Amino acid sequence: MKMIITCIFALLVIQEMAIFQNCYLEIWPLLAVYAEMLRPSPPPPPPPLAAPTIRPRLLIVPPTPPSP
Repeated sequence: MKMIITCIFALLVIQEMAIFQNCYLEIWPLLAVYAEMLRPSPPPPPPPLAAPTIRPRLLIVPPTPPSP
C-alpha cells in the first residue's frame, strides 16, 4: 500500500514537472518580449553636422582700369 502511494505521488510530481516545463517553454518568448519592452530605448542619433557655408565667388574677372 505504501509503495502504491509512493508511485502515485512520484507520477504526480513527474506530471507537474512536465507541465511546468511546457509552460516555461511557452512563456519564455513572452518574457523575452517583456524584457525588450522594459529595456530603455537607445538615444536618438546626433544631428547632422552643418555644412560649411559656400560663399559666392565672382566668375567674371572685373576689367582692369585703363592705364594712363
